[in-house]
Amino acid sequence: MSTHRFILEPYKGISTRHTCPNCHRQRCFSKYIDTEKQIQFPEYVGRCDHEQKCGYHFTPRDYFEQNPSEKEKFTENSFRSYAPIKEAQPIATSYIDLNIVNQSLRGYSANKLFQFL
Repeated sequence: MSTHRFILEPYKGISTRHTCPNCHRQRCFSKYIDTEKQIQFPEYVGRCDHEQKCGYHFTPRDYFEQNPSEKEKFTENSFRSYAPIKEAQPIATSYIDLNIVNQSLRGYSANKLFQFL
């Protein structure tokens, strides 16, 4: 799933493409949507598919810059929805007993892995 909160509306047929507010072409405009479904953007927030000719792209950032009151609502809601981060407990380091290490240094003549290597 996407990690971004605001994404362009996924293509699910021509019903998900709208008329561009800049070039007025039909079925070439993708609206931005909120994945958490808390903010409903106006009709002009989105991107035109005709990048070379039209190039219209009105982002959610542009919308929040023009409407600071909406940004305040957005920031108030976003901080309440996140759970606090729990700190990870350090794991104790384990060691191999020195006697076992010394025992592993013997018997190379019977060790099939050593003979193979």
